[in-house]
Amino acid sequence: MQLFNTLARVCLAVAPVLAASPLAPESEEHARGSQEKTLVEWVRESEQHATFSRLLGLVEELGDALELQGPITLFAPTDAAFEALERERDGALEELSQESHRERLRRFLAQHIVDGKIDVRAASKLEYLATLSGQRVTLTSSRGGGVRIDGAEVLRPDVECANGVLHVIDTVLAPEHRALTEILESSGKHDVFLGLVAAAGIEQRLREQGPFTVFAPVDAAFSEGLAERLARPEHKSEATELVLNHVLAGRVFGDQAAKSKKLRSLAQNDLVIAESSEGRTIAGVTILELDSEAKNGLVHAVDALLLPR
Repeated sequence: MQLFNTLARVCLAVAPVLAASPLAPESEEHARGSQEKTLVEWVRESEQHATFSRLLGLVEELGDALELQGPITLFAPTDAAFEALERERDGALEELSQESHRERLRRFLAQHIVDGKIDVRAASKLEYLATLSGQRVTLTSSRGGGVRIDGAEVLRPDVECANGVLHVIDTVLAPEHRALTEILESSGKHDVFLGLVAAAGIEQRLREQGPFTVFAPVDAAFSEGLAERLARPEHKSEATELVLNHVLAGRVFGDQAAKSKKLRSLAQNDLVIAESSEGRTIAGVTILELDSEAKNGLVHAVDALLLPR
């Protein structure tokens, strides 16, 4: 239960949606009396969710949560959805099932779980949901007044269960599995900042710990010679303070930052958020891109350095 309770604390409190396309009916016995079944019981007894049920069985604490906790919203991919995943990436299911990838499987399954009971009608009024992985899924309107979840179509909405509501979907919801350092590397825009992270001795922390939110300066933000000077061993403390002034504890999405107005960096400086017709700034620096998700946090790109006081 401890993992579930920890994950649940990072979720947004949302309470309220999804219309559906036809799906082959479940057996009469399974369809009847679903309100008396827990979410995990419904999945276990479904004729179309054998793979999802098996994977849940490998992560005991999440299975227990879907059995005992509530209210919860569960997006349940069909067996056909997992077959499509396997066609797209051969061996994906075998990899997820391995004991050595158990933490990755936890995040994968948690991407399908939302704290609170959210029916389809309510979801249609929302832009996103925070899942128990800590990452968000995006909600978009689909034909016929329904809702798509990260592009997945809802085949059967609003299955009422004893401890929440379940929506059958046609695609698996895959969370971002790369770490913050990998997201920064893949962008091709933050190589100088990554060099400074390494010089400050913080690379492993951003790769393995978290969650953190990183306001990452693009390469053009660094004046000539600055990175080279800070990379010298005698300037490590200065480099560390500078890097930590770009990092926040926890996941702070762009819309949350705007509401906060002021954010506290790991260098213990207050960073003021402001908005104008020209865009959003933090400590007077323009935010170029928002909400690049990582398994252990978020990256926001900025156009200049957030200098410590």
